[in-house]
Amino acid sequence: MICPACQAPNDDASETCIHCGRGLYALTLGTRLAGRYEIAGVLGRGGMGVVYLARDRELDETVALKVLRADIAGSEEAARRFRSEIKLARRIRHRNVCGIHEYGIHEYAPDHRLVFIVMEYVEGSTLRQVLRHPGIVRRIRRVAPREAHPHPVDHERVAARTQRRQPLLRRRL
Repeated sequence: MICPACQAPNDDASETCIHCGRGLYALTLGTRLAGRYEIAGVLGRGGMGVVYLARDRELDETVALKVLRADIAGSEEAARRFRSEIKLARRIRHRNVCGIHEYGIHEYAPDHRLVFIVMEYVEGSTLRQVLRHPGIVRRIRRVAPREAHPHPVDHERVAARTQRRQPLLRRRL
């Protein structure tokens, strides 16, 4: 198998590239995960993995599907931390934090799996796009103290999950 990141050849049974360490199993348009979630596009990439736009065929809803990198999913310690982060994030109820629907494992071959979470999909802008607007930092400083919440949360652990694709400072109904 050829690595999509570095183009190096790898053994067909490998989950990660022996040269660069990236995951070799790629989800393409139309791929179904867990027999239910159909991949419709890529929303973003981060240190933990890739977030896809997907269609839940069972409930006929659009969702965000975060797939862990194979090297992270293969580590029992990383998987434990990931599950712990999900449990913490599920306890947070706030209009600016997207909900988590499911934690799952998709076995695509013997001894090969993808670990994923299914989250609420909220259409909008990324944080990076919003921060490019003139005057936004001043507006955030003015509004942020009113938006602070009383929950004792380790913001570093949920930071990536809270960077929603929703216009900043827009209230949900």
